[in-house]
Amino acid sequence: MKQPIPTSGSDQSILVRDTQQGLKKASDDLHRVSSWWFKKKKKGVFIEKLFRSKTKISSIRFAEATASHSVESSQSHVHFDEKLHDSVVMVSQEADGNFLVKIGFLKIMHKYDIAFTLPPLPKLGRDVCAVPTPNLHLKVLSVTPVSEGFCVKCEYVAHKEGVLKEELVLASETSDNATVRVVLQARVMDRHHGTPMLLDGVRCVGAELEYDSEHSDWRGFD
Repeated sequence: MKQPIPTSGSDQSILVRDTQQGLKKASDDLHRVSSWWFKKKKKGVFIEKLFRSKTKISSIRFAEATASHSVESSQSHVHFDEKLHDSVVMVSQEADGNFLVKIGFLKIMHKYDIAFTLPPLPKLGRDVCAVPTPNLHLKVLSVTPVSEGFCVKCEYVAHKEGVLKEELVLASETSDNATVRVVLQARVMDRHHGTPMLLDGVRCVGAELEYDSEHSDWRGFD
């Protein structure tokens, strides 16, 4: 067994100093390691939170996009139905049993053939005719029984601008007192607004002659 080597007072002072320096160095190293580990852990937590936040935001945006797509699809579908609904002549029955027929947009001073179908008219029976009227712009061409009711064909001249209503009267050939009124409603455009898109059941057959000072042959006095 080795015996401790005796040391002098100066040697003991040197040993204590070296020991203190070693402990301080070890403490500094431990502090640096602790700081590095803490920063790394903190950075990792931050990255994890950031990742979760981005993931959450991405999922929300995806949901909004899906909802937006659904709304757009729904609006497109409704818009398509409205277009389909507005592409035909609309016939509606009033509370008094008479009818309103909307024939859409027409162009001024143009002649149109118009055809529409009325439902069965028990009040008039099967033998139905049009009552002659002094209307110069609306002429009933035929009233024909069909499986759905009656097919009415008429000729109409759009004689002025604006929302126009023209009336025709249907009567029973077997009963003198039974009649049904049918009002045709049109929106007539002027000549400077182009050509309107016609509804199914409306056909333009030509333009009517009208006085137009721009096309007059009279050149004034010489």
